[in-house]
Amino acid sequence: MDVPLFDVVPWTHGYSHSWALRWLLVKDKVARDRLLGVFLPEGKPPWRVENMNKEFKVARHRADLRFDATDATGHETMVLLETKVNDDLKQPQIEAYCGTPAEVIIYGPGLTGLLHSGGDPIGRERWITGRQVTHVLKDHLSSLPDLIRSYLAGVAGQADRMDAARQAARGGPDFDRADDISEVNADDVEAVAWVAEVAAALRALGADGIKPRNTRHDYGVFWAGSWRELDAGRDLGFYIDVLAAHEGWEYVIAIKIGGGDGDDRGRAFNAAMEAGPPWEGWISGRRSRAETFRVWKLDAGSMTPPQAADAALRARAYIDALVEGGS
Repeated sequence: MDVPLFDVVPWTHGYSHSWALRWLLVKDKVARDRLLGVFLPEGKPPWRVENMNKEFKVARHRADLRFDATDATGHETMVLLETKVNDDLKQPQIEAYCGTPAEVIIYGPGLTGLLHSGGDPIGRERWITGRQVTHVLKDHLSSLPDLIRSYLAGVAGQADRMDAARQAARGGPDFDRADDISEVNADDVEAVAWVAEVAAALRALGADGIKPRNTRHDYGVFWAGSWRELDAGRDLGFYIDVLAAHEGWEYVIAIKIGGGDGDDRGRAFNAAMEAGPPWEGWISGRRSRAETFRVWKLDAGSMTPPQAADAALRARAYIDALVEGGS
């Protein structure tokens, strides 16, 4: 398998990451053993990699890499590896991969990995961060080509930056907002770090079904336990979202309506307005015919992640009262 060294596109693009991993897995046996020790921790080194394919088609999707990994015992594992840097994670894509016999590895060296670090998997995929990759190779760098070392240094720098943002969200030193080290806006790094910490705080408080996501306008975290169905069998209900807008201009806890048809959602909105806000400080949303929309929102811009998680869980009692009052 020929994996030439050539100039790669900037680190923010997934291609450069999958290319670098492909080179490391095929060309360097030490890197291969260490990476596969992270990807497939149940296996025994040394590893052999065969049948490496790029852009491997799975249903309507394409995995960045597909290969067979055989460990020292002779056990062979098919691997599908997908790179997600700063882009949205499509649930149907991961579900399609998990529907195969392959082990599914999601490599998230950028904001996508940071966002999902506090959440639950969609299926049986295993998330690997840039920090994990650079950590296992840190004492092997001198044996690698300059281009690969440069790539790993860039990934390590981004991991440092995201770690610093998470520490700041926890109340540590202020986040260094210098933009000269990355194409990724510092406001976005800070916003995603805050959401990831809220997700971790929700889990620590017992919330279940933690689902981070990146939409067109914001980053957020939803947990399945916040959903309360209003009308049995109509898939109409209330739920809670914790959101940070892209570029960090808004941090909110939102009570939302989802499901049903337009008339159903309008009726639910009116019931919430009649009940009034959960407590002082909540602002009403605008009635909409969209499939989901905000009913109430609370400014969380000055909240720490544990405070935001606590407020979100407290808001669940308001939803319970709405649903029980309407039943």
